[in-house]
Amino acid sequence: MRDERFPAGVEFFPEHPSDEKTKQIQTTPSPLLVEQIAPFAVKQLCAEFEADLEASLAKYQDKRFSVTGVAVSVAPDMHGLPTVQLSDTAGGPCYAHCIFPEDSILQKVSVGDRVTILSNYLVYCHPLGVVMKFSELVENKKQTVIFDRKPTSEEIRRVEFAPCPLIEQTAPFEAKDLYNSFYADLSLLQKYEEKRMQVTGIVKKFGLDVHNLPSVELSDSVDGQTYAMCISHDEAIMQGIKVGDKVVIEGNYLVMSTALGVIFKYSERK
Repeated sequence: MRDERFPAGVEFFPEHPSDEKTKQIQTTPSPLLVEQIAPFAVKQLCAEFEADLEASLAKYQDKRFSVTGVAVSVAPDMHGLPTVQLSDTAGGPCYAHCIFPEDSILQKVSVGDRVTILSNYLVYCHPLGVVMKFSELVENKKQTVIFDRKPTSEEIRRVEFAPCPLIEQTAPFEAKDLYNSFYADLSLLQKYEEKRMQVTGIVKKFGLDVHNLPSVELSDSVDGQTYAMCISHDEAIMQGIKVGDKVVIEGNYLVMSTALGVIFKYSERK
């Protein structure tokens, strides 16, 4: 049963430590939780806190332990601190909010990776789940190029050589937002099949892809992961751009890939 102190959707810290203690937790390793024999799955850990907050605080407060889950957000948090949020599945709710001392974590982990993180317990709250400080990456099972489905040769031909019908949109989709929305709502995979749309982002890379076709990879920063890969029939898509430019590209949706983001064919700059 949900604790009445945790109304759904409300950010609430039942036991927030003092500033002095928070500073200690974010700079010094806490004592290891000696009874831990394997990383805790984040969803089960959250369920434990919701089922019995007092018992969980007695067990985890002032302790350091490891959690494992799927990265659903890799970005600075509301305080500008480098953070990895974990769920039990791609696009799922946040069950652990792991804050790191170094920005380098933002290049080591990508959304969709299954990771294990060792951290100091700070506080439990809604909607962030278990908030952890002074985190370190223990293991990252990097995702390879995994497609939500493998398009057929006929599907590829249909989107490769002519514009598909345009969807209704008032502004280009941010590449990162589009990528994350596919994880959050799998119905979009069918909604956008053989449709054409505009996407915008920072140019991370451009050139000829593995099939010798002109392509532009979009992210939210030059060092970020690829959220959209726009493949064209014309090298004009690459002309006059450089890494770091913010561009708008219109393309036919082909498929979703964990490593390459939302893949578009017959793409052109707008």
